[in-house]
Amino acid sequence: MVKKSNREWEQGFFFVILVLHSLPILLLTPFVTLDGPAHLYNAHLMFEVLFGKTPVIHSFFEFNTFPEPNWTGHFLLMVLQAVLPILWAEKVIILLIFVLMAYGFRKLIMTIQPDSAYLSWMIFPFLFNFPLLLGFFNFVLALALLPWWINWWLKNHNAGLHVKNGILVTLFFMVLYFSHLVVFLLAGLSAGIISIFHSESGYTKKMFKQLLYLFIVTMPGLFLSFLFVFFFGTDGYRGEISYLPVAQLIDDLFCSRMFIVYDYTSEKVFTYAFSGLMGLLTVIGLRHFNKTHIQRSFGWICLSSLLLIFIIPDSLASGGILSVRLVQWFYMTWCIWLVTLSIPQKAKIFTAVIAVGFSFGMMKIHWKVQQELNGDAQQFIETASHIEPNSIVLPLNYSSNWMHSNMSSYLGIMKDVVVLDNYEATQHHFPLVWKKNMDPEIHMGNHVSSNRPCVDIEKSEKMTGLKINYVSVWQRPSDLDDSCSLDIIDQLRVLKFRSIRNSNSLELFSQH
Repeated sequence: MVKKSNREWEQGFFFVILVLHSLPILLLTPFVTLDGPAHLYNAHLMFEVLFGKTPVIHSFFEFNTFPEPNWTGHFLLMVLQAVLPILWAEKVIILLIFVLMAYGFRKLIMTIQPDSAYLSWMIFPFLFNFPLLLGFFNFVLALALLPWWINWWLKNHNAGLHVKNGILVTLFFMVLYFSHLVVFLLAGLSAGIISIFHSESGYTKKMFKQLLYLFIVTMPGLFLSFLFVFFFGTDGYRGEISYLPVAQLIDDLFCSRMFIVYDYTSEKVFTYAFSGLMGLLTVIGLRHFNKTHIQRSFGWICLSSLLLIFIIPDSLASGGILSVRLVQWFYMTWCIWLVTLSIPQKAKIFTAVIAVGFSFGMMKIHWKVQQELNGDAQQFIETASHIEPNSIVLPLNYSSNWMHSNMSSYLGIMKDVVVLDNYEATQHHFPLVWKKNMDPEIHMGNHVSSNRPCVDIEKSEKMTGLKINYVSVWQRPSDLDDSCSLDIIDQLRVLKFRSIRNSNSLELFSQH
């Protein structure tokens, strides 16, 4: 057993390391993710549609009438922005995800093997993961809740499952459904595996009772999932079901793909270190292998997670980039399974040190890009102060940096304006949608999908009956002379737009 004083030191170090991981979130305002600006902007719009009286917002947006499995993060952001500055509301969401994921994983590890606290440190590299830095807040929030659920089920599935617990568990599964459909299904699958393989032999009746209970508490979410697929089909976000090549999936597994974000080629060199650590720990653990029920249960959870990477398409049911998320879940279940092995204490401490060192190393690699993105976002936030409320803004993005795709949303997060680049409102799986005939992709042009936009401002104004008040131009090359770019310049001249702010890479034109 670990001495009490040593345990207290270990607990203290765990907390300090978690705080250090939070520093980039606290130091950078905003902390930029790919979809984060769009989520912030739409949370602001949601608040205005519900409680505000800005005519232009009510002219363009309405709430989605279908209960989509992708809403939890948006509603949390909407509530938080009512009591906090909106950029700090985003920080709170990310920090909440960090705390839930770190301590949920640790709690599960301590339930499985109390002497394996140091192995809970393996969660730290997973905090700044690919889905989080892409701004998939709904997914990572649900994923952070998953270890808490598995820990609860592990403790209670044999202890008698009462009606009161059933109501609470049903509500929990509804939260998972409204966060992310894949995690909702993973939670049910994991609990089912534990009920099947963690039970003592000869307790078949008890096992079926647990599975029936599990089916009942997940039934509302399963029903909504069925309706979702029935009405919207199984096509992915690009309009088709698509798989990644098997060779790519295997490579993603070997290189710990969930840690690579901004530069695949250069970051991949470093992420092999974590894969190697996992392999080494597995070899050490198998030398001390002794088969137990809990080992069997988590072994099957880990194996099923691996198989799902090759079974579930990368693009499915309006969602995309699923494979790398499943790779992350597989690695997390792999870590959990390793805890069930009899690994020597020195090896556990060595693993903890290497995992934390790797995590800080990846944070350092990512830090420069995050600083640059913060500087880019500041230009949009500062420019927004020159925009009047109740206005319509047409953003034109010429940048080749994919992390700039939703940057223009920062123009609308602090003002009651409509930014005519809102991919969420175009998709059916977010809380807000465009009202009929108000989607600019129908009548404006390709400014949402292309960094060489072609637009027709007058046509859009005629279709909506509303005047576009501002045009923002982001990172337009000075020597660009293609027909679309020249036509936009001509439109701005004819419609009497004038430049009112030019900040490095961002220029704002006004038609007032």
